[in-house]
Amino acid sequence: MLNTSTPTHISNPHTSSIIDLTLCSASIYNEIDCYVFDCTFESDHIPIVISWSKFQNTTHSIKTIIWKPIITKSIESFNTTSQPNIDLITDQISKTISAHTSNKILVDKDYPPWWNAACHNFSHLKKLTWNKARRNIAITECIKYKKYRSKFKFHLKKAKENYWDNISKISRNPRMFFKILNKLSSHTNPNVKNHEIIFHNNRYVTDPIKQSNLFANHFSSYSHEVQPIPLDYSTENEFLNRNIEFWELKRAISKTKNSTPGADNIPSIWFKNLDASLLKILGMLQQLDSSVLPKA
Repeated sequence: MLNTSTPTHISNPHTSSIIDLTLCSASIYNEIDCYVFDCTFESDHIPIVISWSKFQNTTHSIKTIIWKPIITKSIESFNTTSQPNIDLITDQISKTISAHTSNKILVDKDYPPWWNAACHNFSHLKKLTWNKARRNIAITECIKYKKYRSKFKFHLKKAKENYWDNISKISRNPRMFFKILNKLSSHTNPNVKNHEIIFHNNRYVTDPIKQSNLFANHFSSYSHEVQPIPLDYSTENEFLNRNIEFWELKRAISKTKNSTPGADNIPSIWFKNLDASLLKILGMLQQLDSSVLPKA
């Protein structure tokens, strides 16, 4: 909503804005269609219509990674490379991870937002064993069906509890807020009550205006506290262009989730599974890569 005069809703402290509340990710800015509606509907606000085509065609995918051959191939890369080079080894490991990673796009179906790989796999196994049990009436097939049905119920219940427990709390992490918005915008199941997900001060906030104010309060409280360092990748800025030490890499890896890959597509679980000798080799390669040769 675009104000025609003074702001009527919460804005950042000590500032004013003609737009009441705007939540947008820079990564989708070039893909959205935004225009001002020509009718005010007898209000002091001018509607702004924002549409995104991906909202109409949401897809779900399940990523599967086979770690055992990845670790084996990675150790072979360290042992067989005659002249170790950090770029060459990184490229080989990245290709190994990509070769043993599959991203399966699910059929066009309205899955709940808590649906994960465990729920998908056990649901598929439950259907297969049920069809077998109906075709071949045998005690062993019925036992298999009951086992997979029990596991599916367990993982589905666990996924529901973990998902809703996480998003029903007002988190201090902005990433959690965008995760909530993305899940709600891509979910179309009418049986799920989306308005009862925000739990604040021991009660559910269901009023749309109060929900909007909670989001505005959250982002406005951070806008004046966080002062990001200006990025200037020039030769004059030694702080940003300095080499990264190996102990900094190890400390960053220890605080990183195992499923989070970096720019080279190598997740931290690969580093955490290396033994002491391979870590020493990696440290030596890092030291060689970051060394500065004296001028002649």
